[in-house]
Amino acid sequence: MEEGTQLRESIQPLLNDFDAQLVPNDLNHWSIWLETMPDIALTAMPSLIGQSIASALPSGTEQNDWLRLGNEIQMALFEHPVNQQRQSAGKLPVNSLWFWGKADWQPQANTWQQLYGDAALLKSLASATSTSLQPMSEWKSENTMTGQQLLVFPELDLQNNWPQRLEQNTTQHILPLLNRLRRYQIRQLRLIIPQHGQYYWRCWDTWKPW
Repeated sequence: MEEGTQLRESIQPLLNDFDAQLVPNDLNHWSIWLETMPDIALTAMPSLIGQSIASALPSGTEQNDWLRLGNEIQMALFEHPVNQQRQSAGKLPVNSLWFWGKADWQPQANTWQQLYGDAALLKSLASATSTSLQPMSEWKSENTMTGQQLLVFPELDLQNNWPQRLEQNTTQHILPLLNRLRRYQIRQLRLIIPQHGQYYWRCWDTWKPW
């Protein structure tokens, strides 16, 4: 069984009292789906880089329940065989969860005609914005492409087979798209790499001699 699945299965019973479900988004981000929003204030993780977390723990009328939940999750992860195996292999353990991102969300007007991807969060976003979504396996380079289309690749696992996955994504998706761009079958292509930037090509860029 995959490591993330084992860890989630050990955490889920702790969430049952909160009527909550733990759902994977990608390798490093999981979502907690709740029936009702708790009365707590949370701090986004990116704003804590290089800072102490002491003043950023959950606060509000339900803070004690969520602080207790965080401690129970931490203890469950500390004792989990997956983490013991990771440490024995010289890998970093998954030793806690950081709760953040709670907010009311109002979907913006959608500009995508078609989405491709398999992440649970993407499925929720597509449903909320009434956008057509298909599994990544349904995307083919010869598909008719009209309007703006978005392909969301799975996050690369930097501790395992990321070179093979990157090569697969390049061969099966990125290179075929560049070929279609050169033939003026699509107008522009944008490759977005979170936390690293983005690359942008237009059809005439592929023929520039410099």
